[in-house]
Amino acid sequence: MPFSSNQFDLVHTSAALHEMNSEQLEKILQEVYPILKPGGIFTFVDFHSPKNPILWPGLAILLWLFETETAWDFINTNISELLKKK
Repeated sequence: MPFSSNQFDLVHTSAALHEMNSEQLEKILQEVYPILKPGGIFTFVDFHSPKNPILWPGLAILLWLFETETAWDFINTNISELLKKK
């Protein structure tokens, strides 16, 4: 990213990470933390694997109709583990 280190208190993305392939996702996560100020926060809102099985059919239809493979890959990605690596 074209930003200097320690520049932002907050970095947020909404409904964008699921559009990235796994390499792009890892690169984004690697680049987010250096631009945050100490104590800064990274937040994101995106798809996730539902805990309640009744929600799966609706999500599956949405993904099949409107999304690509990257969305399926994203909900199967252990994002918590990726964030711990950064």
